[in-house]
Amino acid sequence: MTDDKKNIENTILEERRQKLEQLRDKGDAYSNSFKPKNTAKAIIEAFGEKTKDELVSEKVKNISIAGRIVLKRVMVDSGFGICYLLML
Repeated sequence: MTDDKKNIENTILEERRQKLEQLRDKGDAYSNSFKPKNTAKAIIEAFGEKTKDELVSEKVKNISIAGRIVLKRVMVDSGFGICYLLML
């Protein structure tokens, strides 16, 4: 890696650290007000053996779950991601 690239990278990292410190000073660093209603384990136990048609006929609604996006790929017309779910 050239010195210019290292300097640019270090500048970006320092800016990110400063912004994070400002958010921490406000008390907003990594704020999250989302409260999941369900866990992945409970959803799998309740619905894991059912087919798509069975789920549609039961009109399953209002399920919320939390996870962490670990990979995001955006293509020209579509995209996909990988998400890790907490299995409580």
